Amino acid sequence: YVADLNYKIRKISANGTVTNFVGSGDYGSTDGAATVASFGNIRGLAFDTAGNLYAADTSNYKIRKITTAGVVSTIAGTGFYGSTDGTGAGATFKEPFSIAFHSSGLYVAENYKVRKVTTTGVVTTFAGAETYGCQDGVANIAAGNKITQIAAGGSHSLALTANRTVIAWGDNSSGQCAVPSGLTGVVQIAAGCDHNAALRADGTVVWLSVIMGIDTGGNRTNSRLALNLANNSFNTGR
Repeated sequence: YVADLNYKIRKISANGTVTNFVGSGDYGSTDGAATVASFGNIRGLAFDTAGNLYAADTSNYKIRKITTAGVVSTIAGTGFYGSTDGTGAGATFKEPFSIAFHSSGLYVAENYKVRKVTTTGVVTTFAGAETYGCQDGVANIAAGNKITQIAAGGSHSLALTANRTVIAWGDNSSGQCAVPSGLTGVVQIAAGCDHNAALRADGTVVWLSVIMGIDTGGNRTNSRLALNLANNSFNTGR
């Protein structure tokens, strides 16, 4: 599924066939059936476990829900710029642009905050502050450190900051929240059940979780894996 800047969400099948999933192609924020609904600039998409699709409708300052049948509704946001917590139309957003689904709801990256949105539209501020800064706060997220991307795993989550560093919180039983010291230059993040990956600008992918194994002496080992996509070389290290 692809957010198209023509105010649509497109579907690409496994054989490369492209179809229009939802969106009339007109700029707007109308809810309704697939061909009637309208969008602004969508910057983030995330599925829940039931197959519903959620969209961060950035320029409309809303979070939209699309059912498997293509019916579009607004679960949170008034359409006005702001940062008020609340339920449904009682909440406001400042250009939500990255969204991830977690078992406890949706995480939305918005300027210097991470907002949490339940599937029923209850919006709270999970972490961060209104202004730029570097004071540690809730969930070890630096208040005022602009969040550019969110990724949710099985029981943990990641945030990518504007300075290209990674912050993690939640279950750390497999080392999935133990971000390697000195990890910088990250441009993309992904989270799985109990593992993560971070793509750096130099083409290196760092596996942010503990890889269990047995060394040549029969001893149990833990390591992290770094894969350089440019030359297909592997490096391990804590």
